[in-house]
Amino acid sequence: MADWSPGHTRTFCEIYGMQIDNGNCKMGAMSKSGWDDIRSRFFAATGRLHTTEQFSSKFRNLKQEWQFCNLLRYCASGLGINADGTPATDDEWWKTHTHGHKSWREFRNGLPSYLEYMDRMFEHVAVDGSTSFVAAATNPIEVPSSDDEDADEEAEHLTPLSPSTPRSSSSKRSGSTSTTAHSPSKKSKGAAAREAASNMTRHNELLSDRTKLLKTLWQEREEREEATRTEHRRRVKQVYNLAAELGVSAETTPHLFHGVMRIVENDNRMGCSLRPQLQKGSS
Repeated sequence: MADWSPGHTRTFCEIYGMQIDNGNCKMGAMSKSGWDDIRSRFFAATGRLHTTEQFSSKFRNLKQEWQFCNLLRYCASGLGINADGTPATDDEWWKTHTHGHKSWREFRNGLPSYLEYMDRMFEHVAVDGSTSFVAAATNPIEVPSSDDEDADEEAEHLTPLSPSTPRSSSSKRSGSTSTTAHSPSKKSKGAAAREAASNMTRHNELLSDRTKLLKTLWQEREEREEATRTEHRRRVKQVYNLAAELGVSAETTPHLFHGVMRIVENDNRMGCSLRPQLQKGSS
């Protein structure tokens, strides 16, 4: 596995989140075109060329890392908190919970800077990208070309040249049997050019309006998704706090605590777990 710096990890997470927005990752499964785009964008940003297998391995490692970070930030009340906000645990706790993941011990001094991007990767990954629009995308929106239409229109004003019958060398009269070819008039050419220019102007106006509309829809969708993510995090914290009140912790009841971690992975499970608590609060 290639050596990953925090900066490269953050870049990968950002690019992966972009694929989710573009609809290339549905139900947590990245499409082939999504992996292709990740490889090319990552290489352009870092100069490092990785295979799909390397990125897939990094993705799996990041998911475990993200779950461990959730343990730190949502269960800190059960572990104790230092003055700087980090969990107050001893060396033995860190050694036990980071076994096989030595790099996680760095989080004792603070959570990773790319945690918000991991949230984007692993929270609500099943996004329908049918209406996605990236405001900063460099690729233009594909629109039908009007070149063919202009060519057809100009062709309507052209009269095919008819082959002329050569004059007889024995006849010098002006009244020959040859057929005169007719070329399109300048007026017809000018009308076709003006019509083409008018069509192009209308085309550009429609494209501009479409772009503005898509930007507005994108912004509204981002606001909705951010509200959904905020509500998801609030529920996760509520579940962990409820577990702590019931005496469930990673140290005293590891099997039960593993079940709590499975619950917070899914909103429906959290809803079932919190329903009795919510009913109690409303009564």
